Amino acid sequence: MKRCLRTLTAILLVLPWMGFGAVDPANLNPTALGMAGVGVATSAGTAALLINPAGLAARKSHNLEVGVGRNPLTNDTTFFAQSVDGQAPGYVQAGVSYGYTKRNGPSGLRLSGHDVRSGGALSGRSDIANYMVGVSTRYLSLSGPGDNSEEVSGWGIDAGLTVAMAGKVRLGIVWRNAMTPDPQLAPGQIAAGLGLVFSRGMLAFDGSWGTEESGVTYRVGGALTVTQWLQLRAGYKYTELATPDRPDTALGHTVTGGLGVQIERFNLGAAAAIPLSRPDDWQLVVSLSYLLPTVSGR
Repeated sequence: MKRCLRTLTAILLVLPWMGFGAVDPANLNPTALGMAGVGVATSAGTAALLINPAGLAARKSHNLEVGVGRNPLTNDTTFFAQSVDGQAPGYVQAGVSYGYTKRNGPSGLRLSGHDVRSGGALSGRSDIANYMVGVSTRYLSLSGPGDNSEEVSGWGIDAGLTVAMAGKVRLGIVWRNAMTPDPQLAPGQIAAGLGLVFSRGMLAFDGSWGTEESGVTYRVGGALTVTQWLQLRAGYKYTELATPDRPDTALGHTVTGGLGVQIERFNLGAAAAIPLSRPDDWQLVVSLSYLLPTVSGR
């Protein structure tokens, strides 16, 4: 009965939004944003749904997360809810994510819409390393105001691989938007990462390369568990976006920071990102997660 209730919880979380979709890759929840979106090799749990779906297999727990992101300058707001079940029956770890966003489109048009992602991952083991392979799907649906406004909708697919070497080293690679609903709002991208995982924290490096719309991005980020209830996060992102119609973003440096506070089964997260060239274009994300009790026999 408990197993059925857990599965039903995940279904109810996403069912009302099926047939919709949204647009905002990695930097949604505080775990991702606080470390500048790094984590191709190290992401786990709900952050893996947005960074590398292979990381869904890295955490053997079941949690729910809800949150909101805000950019005061552009008046962009994103609401999200997501769940990852690392104790799913069999060998597959699965997750679902929903987001609602209001943001500026590629032509300055005000767009709003919904995001539904779902993914699964498998893990295996050899004498020298552990392997995790994951795939996630996404349905995107955005539209502007008015009857004749621009509309974007369609499916996207991400696929990733993570290798956990003996000791502390993690390697990862992901193909984001291998199939994309829109090349401007969700451009294709290959990202690779290296991570070092320690008993009280982690340090990770990512690089991503794609089309003109996604450009080249390098990220470095880390997390430090200060006490049993407090984790600090920080990161840096360098972006080179070679688009002639957006010269102000051709070269960008962004610093990020955040924290997570654990109180029994609840985790409160907060993070901010500040572009150094445009400090007023900052972003803030907060979320609340709940770790569901472990079901015996799984």
